Amino acid sequence: MASRPPINGNKAVASKKIARSVATGLVLAAAALTAGGIFCFPLYAPVLVERLSLTQAEVSTIALAGMSAQYPLAAVVGTLLDTYGTWLTAALAGLFFASGFGGFAYQISRAGKFGPTSNEAVFRNLVSLFFLCGVGTASSLFTVMFSASQAFPGHTGLSIGASTAFFGLSPLFLSVMASKFFSSEDGRLDVTRFILVLSVTAGIAHLLAATFLRIFPTKPDPSTQQADEEEEEDQEIDNPVPVIHPTEHTPLLEGTPKPTDGDLPVESHQTVGQLLSDVDFWLLALTMLLLLGSCEMFMANVGTMVLGVPASRNEATTGAGFSAGGTGGGAAQVRLLSFSNTCARLFVGPLADYLAPAPLVHPHGGIHFPRKRYISRLAFLSAACVLMIAAFFWMAAGVISQTDIYFVSIATGVAYGASFTVTPSIVAALWLGPSAGRNFGIVTYAPFVGTPLFSILYATISSSHQQEDGSVCTGTRCWRTTFWITTVTSGLGLILSLILLRRRRDRI
Repeated sequence: MASRPPINGNKAVASKKIARSVATGLVLAAAALTAGGIFCFPLYAPVLVERLSLTQAEVSTIALAGMSAQYPLAAVVGTLLDTYGTWLTAALAGLFFASGFGGFAYQISRAGKFGPTSNEAVFRNLVSLFFLCGVGTASSLFTVMFSASQAFPGHTGLSIGASTAFFGLSPLFLSVMASKFFSSEDGRLDVTRFILVLSVTAGIAHLLAATFLRIFPTKPDPSTQQADEEEEEDQEIDNPVPVIHPTEHTPLLEGTPKPTDGDLPVESHQTVGQLLSDVDFWLLALTMLLLLGSCEMFMANVGTMVLGVPASRNEATTGAGFSAGGTGGGAAQVRLLSFSNTCARLFVGPLADYLAPAPLVHPHGGIHFPRKRYISRLAFLSAACVLMIAAFFWMAAGVISQTDIYFVSIATGVAYGASFTVTPSIVAALWLGPSAGRNFGIVTYAPFVGTPLFSILYATISSSHQQEDGSVCTGTRCWRTTFWITTVTSGLGLILSLILLRRRRDRI
């Protein structure tokens, strides 16, 4: 039997682990706070309309490019993460942010200098560059989520919720910086200077995170891990392996009870084809498509929606107060979206850990729940659908002023943040194996399809009410029909989530 290491040695090792965990958290927080630039698009939209004379369809196209770009390469990013580690996805995020936002700022600075033809070329370039920023956002989100889950494996809900809360806080942080340091007294945002600074800070923050994660990886190297296991084989360890990111190198910790008759069997690793042939995959994917697609449509276009209604209910809904240059209304909505998104992630993560603990893997082949479950984690997705039904119904039937939209912004932020907090652990529990990043990336293709569909719906309906001079549509008539439709689609998402809940509530 191996001799136990000295007590002082244990304390030193524990202190190093704590210091490394704290440093990892700070590095990830800094990167996440600079990663929400695409969600600040409502701040840019009024200035783009004024400076480039863009139509609603063109503004929506730029926003859509950034929002939908988070998903096409999600499975690729997840595979890179599974294979090489989170340092590589952090480095890619830094490069995409620096080039995307830097080019975006340069293109805006050239707007209008060489006539209408030049503006058309600038528009096309803005679409491409904002797409790059969206890919960087996906790389950053994957880095933050999986680095946190690997660094704090015993508390998946809390670690993912807390880490991505900084990600959700980013638009609020950036909008405050924009208002405080980059806006004039009348509320006009210096878009070029703000986005240029954003490209530098986001690029540096993520490249520094990549360097740190390369030197101190959150996923242990198999060779060093084997030595650590031999050194600790005589110590009592009571924690089974969480399923959030198991791999073939995940240590099967000693001290776990053998599976009983009530334990659920662990499924073998699934290929992509097997995953796509699973009915549960399509139930989850369609729920995400309907829920997150409509949420991101609102998030991308609320900057122009608020321009079409007065600031308060005391003013008439004639659109007379429309001002393309002002960003105050859009900034308020961005802050509410960001704040509610952050609070949801911070609250839902620990709540999910308590009410619906993630299943743990037995070394002997099976999973079990570490403590009593009160509900399934899938119930959080159903609750998000219910919230969006109420929010979209209010948007369609009750909103007549910018202050009325506050509830919709808060509800959207809560539903969006809660969904992304619980989905990684849902995916990991439904399809166990070494490809949690890949599987989560494939599931996120659902909003990649949903966001363009809902954005095109909104742009088409808005364009049908476009003013005679060709300027952007103003007034509630521009989007009421859109939100009647999203109320119905959110109800359909609720039904699908309840079917999945009924089928798999015993597992997650």
